[in-house]
Amino acid sequence: LLFMKLNHLSLAVPNVLSVSAFMQQYFGFRQQELKGDKIAVLSGNDHFILVLTASRPGEVPYPSDFHFGFMLDRPEEVSALYEKLIAGGHPVPRAPAKIRNSFAFYFHIPGGVMAEISCTL
Repeated sequence: LLFMKLNHLSLAVPNVLSVSAFMQQYFGFRQQELKGDKIAVLSGNDHFILVLTASRPGEVPYPSDFHFGFMLDRPEEVSALYEKLIAGGHPVPRAPAKIRNSFAFYFHIPGGVMAEISCTL
C-alpha cells in the first residue's frame, strides 16, 4: 500500500477575498498568491495548500453534508477557537461537545461551506 498525503483542496466560494481573510485570521493560513478577486492560494501547516476560486453565478452549492475538518491537539484549543469565532461575530450553532471519539463543533465559514473543528479524545 502507498501512503499518500493530501496536498491541496480547492473550494469554490462566492467571495474569495473575504474567505481568504477569514482563513488567515482564524485558521492560520498564509496567502501565497492572489489573482484579483478570482483565485487565492493559501498555505497551511505541513505544506497543505488551500485554493479558493470564485464560484460562478448559478453554480450548484455543495451538498448539505459536505465539509472539511481541522484537527487540533487538545480540547482547550477547540474551545479557544470556538470562543474566538463567537467573539468575532461568526455564528456557530452549537458549542464544542463530545462527538464519537472527538471533542468537536461544526459551523459554516463565510460563503456557506461547513467546517469541523475537533481533537481526538
